[in-house]
Amino acid sequence: MIEIIRERILDAPISRVWDLIRSVEHLSRWFSGVETAMRLEGEGLGRRQRTTGSWGRHRFEIDQTVIEYEVERVLGWRHDAERLDGKPAPRMSRQTEFQVRLQALDDRTRISLKSRQLPGNVLKGLLIRLIAAPRIARMMDRSLDQMAALVQRSVEGSGGLTCA
Repeated sequence: MIEIIRERILDAPISRVWDLIRSVEHLSRWFSGVETAMRLEGEGLGRRQRTTGSWGRHRFEIDQTVIEYEVERVLGWRHDAERLDGKPAPRMSRQTEFQVRLQALDDRTRISLKSRQLPGNVLKGLLIRLIAAPRIARMMDRSLDQMAALVQRSVEGSGGLTCA
């Protein structure tokens, strides 16, 4: 299993951070590289969703299922199908999961992002470690930067999250 973890403490209460991450429709506002995100069916645990965006020069589309959902604590999903430029993507991982974990720290929030990949074989694992993992880590760092900026604006503004 290959895990990439990034963490940050945000100057916002956990309820504001949760309001931003719980809705798949907000995902493109804070998740770097995601251009569109939509709910396909369901709510909470078991929700099915789809994200689209760019991976290098390619267009991706990923169907996901929410596999962890605890209000103001954790949101996690599993990749069910991945497509590049409209065709099935090469299967580098037998399993891909992403998790957002929150911890209340009085009026601040610790947010942890974790990507987990189960490589298809040893060679694919090496390729993930050398090529994909550094790229995923940078994407997670940018996502945390975007999240920090969004929650800071919501705290300084009206107190709610506004659609941009």
